[in-house]
Amino acid sequence: MSPQSSRPSFGRALRDRRHELGLSIEDVAALDGPSPSSLNRLENDKVINPHRKTMQALDRILQWDEGTTQRLFRDSQARDEHSSSSRPALLIHEDEIAELMTWNSLLAQHHQHTGDFTASTFTDKITAITNALLGRWIDTTIESNDPVALRLLTNIVSNQPLVAPESPDYDGQLYRRWRLGLIPDDQLGDDTIARYRQGNLQPTRRF
Repeated sequence: MSPQSSRPSFGRALRDRRHELGLSIEDVAALDGPSPSSLNRLENDKVINPHRKTMQALDRILQWDEGTTQRLFRDSQARDEHSSSSRPALLIHEDEIAELMTWNSLLAQHHQHTGDFTASTFTDKITAITNALLGRWIDTTIESNDPVALRLLTNIVSNQPLVAPESPDYDGQLYRRWRLGLIPDDQLGDDTIARYRQGNLQPTRRF
């Protein structure tokens, strides 16, 4: 059985079919599908390169013909490219990302040690842009479940300084460290763990 082609996006097609079958995101995970946080990102069209095994699992769980999930994703990407007037997305390789993270970390350390007020604004702006770019790459790598890439990523993230709690990037960085096993559950509150397991990165902050 195939979903209707009129559905507006890949994520919406997944969510509609899951609801049609009466499945929660926890049910999908229990059936050896993607984790609740991963499925949440898929259903909100926040994954740019879903892993092939994830697509195959969703075909099985959602009772679709083999290859349906992959075809839906390709069709959705093609529609997005056709309707977009912007230039194609820039491709960045892992070694370039790793170098960017290294230099960004050195820049942050330099600013921390020198306290140079003149450079502080530039440092903050560059760090914010870099963190946003790196965050998207990290999320994509985590979703890939590639053991080699995950080992590289874990090493890089563990050496990246955690931003201050008042930073808008703080919760995202904390979440990624938790996903990579760098932060155990007992170091986070129950509410935070519940949000992370649902893939919800909108904190109920007191900062």
